[in-house]
Amino acid sequence: MTDTLPQPALKKVGFVHLDYPAGGVETVTSMMAEYLTQHQYQVIVFAENIHHALLTDQDKENIQFVQVAKHDLFNDTKNNDFINKIIE
Repeated sequence: MTDTLPQPALKKVGFVHLDYPAGGVETVTSMMAEYLTQHQYQVIVFAENIHHALLTDQDKENIQFVQVAKHDLFNDTKNNDFINKIIE
């Protein structure tokens, strides 16, 4: 009989972008996502516009993408409720 220890839950980190990918800030997010996933973090990007055809294989592997409506990104109460639901 082999005893296996339960795996610790991944810590979660979220980033909010209007468009992904779109330029320099998204490149930094991508680099951070690679580092964070290597250290047992789950990386989530919330974005209004996710350009799937432009995503790198690295982004597809390291980032969970959640498309949100623009009004959700800037509505504090709705945004907080939505993000809390995703990260639970």
